[in-house]
Amino acid sequence: MKTVKPGGYILIDEAFLPDDSSNDDVLYRNYAFLTHKEWKSLFKDNGLTLLEEQIGSADANFDNDKKAIASRASELIARHPEKRALFEGYVQSQLDEYEDLETNVTAVTWMLQVFGA
Repeated sequence: MKTVKPGGYILIDEAFLPDDSSNDDVLYRNYAFLTHKEWKSLFKDNGLTLLEEQIGSADANFDNDKKAIASRASELIARHPEKRALFEGYVQSQLDEYEDLETNVTAVTWMLQVFGA
């Protein structure tokens, strides 16, 4: 907030939980998701006006992304076999994140403005 001038804009590309869900429903455990209601409250509490909300597509297909990640990890494992666990762990975390985007959380982009415009 200290880096945005009054009247300035903030663009957030994020994901949220449905209001009746909790992080116990999420596979990607490296991050605690807020509910839609919690995000909106956070914006209000921090002097932000929500100008635009673009919800991600419910029918998004991430198959090509997942294949590309797995393919690149395989290449890296071949070059650095001693780091197999690191690369496999990364692939699994990405697969979990995609699974959540397909089932547990909703992708969203918000355009916000600092009060005082």
